[in-house]
Amino acid sequence: SMNCGFVGGIIYPFVTMGIIAGSYMFKYYDYVPEGLCVGTFMVSLACGVVPLPFTFSCLSIFLFYFGVEQTVPIFLSCFICYWIVSGTGLLKALVSR
Repeated sequence: SMNCGFVGGIIYPFVTMGIIAGSYMFKYYDYVPEGLCVGTFMVSLACGVVPLPFTFSCLSIFLFYFGVEQTVPIFLSCFICYWIVSGTGLLKALVSR
């Protein structure tokens, strides 16, 4: 959306892909709540590219009105995805390549 002139930059396409991936995961694992699947995938996919784990996790928690039990998977997925891509230097190595 950034190159086409739409508002949203690079963040909103990743959030949209995360929502689609969370909905797709819910179809296969229907015993996990759909809101938790969508909220977790929404922030973890975006945190792999943009290094804002706390901001994205708060976005999902406040957007879906999650309780205390549902915030733990969101924080874990957000920080683990951030650590794998940005913390290990994988993203920097791909950019320099």
